[in-house]
Amino acid sequence: MVQIVQQGEGNGAAAAFGILLAMMANLGAATNVLGFDAGSLWIEVLTGGPGRPHMMARQLIALPNLLLPTWLSGIVVGIWTGEWTLVLLVSMLAISIALNVLTFGMVASALAPAPLPDWDNPFGNRQSNEGRGLRLVIIALVGMISVTVLSAPILILIFRSFGNWWLWLLPLAALVYASVPFGLASMWVGRYLRGKEPDLIEILAPEQ
Repeated sequence: MVQIVQQGEGNGAAAAFGILLAMMANLGAATNVLGFDAGSLWIEVLTGGPGRPHMMARQLIALPNLLLPTWLSGIVVGIWTGEWTLVLLVSMLAISIALNVLTFGMVASALAPAPLPDWDNPFGNRQSNEGRGLRLVIIALVGMISVTVLSAPILILIFRSFGNWWLWLLPLAALVYASVPFGLASMWVGRYLRGKEPDLIEILAPEQ
């Protein structure tokens, strides 16, 4: 980010929108929500999960991990470039972009769950981690493409609305838009996981 704003004048807008990239650093927090605390998954199964409300709750818990780095990056960019108005606009848009990240994360968590103990390093010891490093790489690439596709209508509308009075209404409209695929994904995941609880426990529960 510092390199972007150091390249000269005229890069303030690029740096302001570049803060959205900060949330990609924590993409993993949203793409394997069943893998965290997998040892207690059986308790969730006994209470009727993991279903739609459980998956939505797990995803929303990851929201601060996506937004805080973005907003902190925005403060740095604002101080460096003085583009506080644009940084504020992008920071508001970050909520809907983060919701798109959670939409992809919900689907990825259901389709490709993996056990993730607290001490686990997915890129180390390839035999013990059973290719989890490759899983992360693939999910990261697919995730960036998916989030870009989901977010493209938002960004296109923003860019075409500069100078118009309704520009500051678009973050709210973007949030409504992003809520639609998030809701659809949660309904699909709820149905997809139904009946797969024994398989999930077998995959995710750590060895005793």
